[in-house]
Amino acid sequence: QDTHEATCMWVVVKAQISLLHVTCGEQIMALKREIRELKVLHTRSEEKHNKLHNELQWDMLLSAATLGDHRTVSLLLDRTGVPANFVHPNHGRETMLFAA
Repeated sequence: QDTHEATCMWVVVKAQISLLHVTCGEQIMALKREIRELKVLHTRSEEKHNKLHNELQWDMLLSAATLGDHRTVSLLLDRTGVPANFVHPNHGRETMLFAA
């Protein structure tokens, strides 16, 4: 009878372990899916941030050139990678530095 009880207990424990494996496996898959989604959202957020940052620098560059602030123009040309001979869109054929 002790052997029978031990066998029954073993079957119950094994069933519980099996259920835990299934439950944990499902949770792991759900977490991996959530991680993938968060990575995509993070990448999109970084891209949006970079785009807005570049637009801000561009606006500052145009404003600095329009106001004649050659130091800021030089700094922003360096940071943005815009060539020094880039033509200012509102100053005909003048370059950014010449417009400043």
